[in-house]
Amino acid sequence: MVVKLADVAKAAGVSTATASVALSHSSTKTIRVTAKTALRIQQIARNLGYVPNISAKRLCGKATRVIGVIMDSHAVASAYEVLQAITQEAQAVGYQVMVSEVHNSVKGVHRSYQELLRYGVDGTICLAHDYPEQREDFLNEFSNLKNFIVLNPVAGTALNGPRIDVSNALHEVMEHLKSQGCDRIGCVIPDTLVWDIEQRLICLADWSNANHVPEPVRFQVKFSPDRNWIAKSMQECVKSFAAAGKLNAVLVFNDLYATYFCNALQRLGISIPEDVAVVGWDDSAFCETLTPSLSSIDCNTRQQGITAFHLLQKQLTPEECTPCNPVVQARFIARNSSRKKQRNPASANRIGNG
Repeated sequence: MVVKLADVAKAAGVSTATASVALSHSSTKTIRVTAKTALRIQQIARNLGYVPNISAKRLCGKATRVIGVIMDSHAVASAYEVLQAITQEAQAVGYQVMVSEVHNSVKGVHRSYQELLRYGVDGTICLAHDYPEQREDFLNEFSNLKNFIVLNPVAGTALNGPRIDVSNALHEVMEHLKSQGCDRIGCVIPDTLVWDIEQRLICLADWSNANHVPEPVRFQVKFSPDRNWIAKSMQECVKSFAAAGKLNAVLVFNDLYATYFCNALQRLGISIPEDVAVVGWDDSAFCETLTPSLSSIDCNTRQQGITAFHLLQKQLTPEECTPCNPVVQARFIARNSSRKKQRNPASANRIGNG
């Protein structure tokens, strides 16, 4: 049995027009619904399993209160955390989310975007936009587009969306490693320099220049979801740099690769962090469960999703939008993989005297 708007209205003891206003999170000149009544009607609608007729809204020229999200099929785990935050924030104010998946193609993003428009979405958040060799194509297609948000837009472009500020977090990492006596630092990065990675390299270069030290040594690897490939590439990285004694600290571009890097170190009998300190990226849930626990950069994925939605909402319905800062700050989480144990001076003296 299909639950209709009239069924919700009857169960709530209100008119169909009142139920419609409450469920659309809007108001009219003649019908106003208190927040308490609206919440009651919305709860009754959920209990009954009511689903609004999106097609009918679109045909009437009304907002569907559906937003689209475009993702890449090889997105890292943190992107799905952003999606979760977008969905939760959207549903809290009466929006539904429609997800479309693409793979490494601006043409695919264009097709997905057009398909979402055909389904009547009010606006779109794109989590799959930075394909370096296709960057100009993307800018030509999507710059200054109405009701369109991208995550962490490339600096200096006419794209709108939350910007992730990693500069302070990376400076904290470098100062932390310096305090631990790490003076030969390297970084593992993917061979395709997306904007996120470019940001990190710029910040590391700034810190190095300010402290008059060489920039971290770079080791580029092919990004792949294949775990066997990750393990092999991290073994090669360890043998080339860490095992040769060239480095005593390494920044790895995501936590999964960092985990395999740590495994490769431990198999060769290299102690973490006494011989080589390791720092990952994304602050994945498993970081705390590793031995040693993995230091990492937390880019606040939940806030990324919340901010992305509110920036889109600001374009769709300015009167409903909650003011938000478009800049999301990353932070450094120091754990045992980069914190060297401090020897007790008294104990050291006793050992030396013995």
